[in-house]
Amino acid sequence: MFINLFSNGIIPIALAVGTSIALMQLLRVVHAPAGANPILIMMSGITDYSFLITPVLIGSVLLVMVALIVNNIAIEARWPNYWLGYHFDMGKRIKKSKKE
Repeated sequence: MFINLFSNGIIPIALAVGTSIALMQLLRVVHAPAGANPILIMMSGITDYSFLITPVLIGSVLLVMVALIVNNIAIEARWPNYWLGYHFDMGKRIKKSKKE
C-alpha cells in the first residue's frame, strides 16, 4: 500500500514499519521480526500483493505444519492444546463447554 502511494524512500519505509507494528499491537499479535516484512517489500520494489502468497503464506503454513509434527511426536506431548473449539487433554478430544 505504501509503495503504491509513495516511493520507496526512508520516510515511507519507516511509516510502513510503524503502521505494521501498530496494527500488530492493535490486534494483539505482536511479533517484532515481522516488522522486517515491510522493509523487504519496500526495498525490493514489489507493487502487487503476490508477495503475500508466495513467501509469507507458504512459509507460515510450513512453519505450523512442522510445529505440529515435531510437537506431537512424543505420546505425552500434545500441541496445540486448544484447536477449533476443542480442548485436547492427552489425546482425548473434549468439547469446550459454553461456560468457558
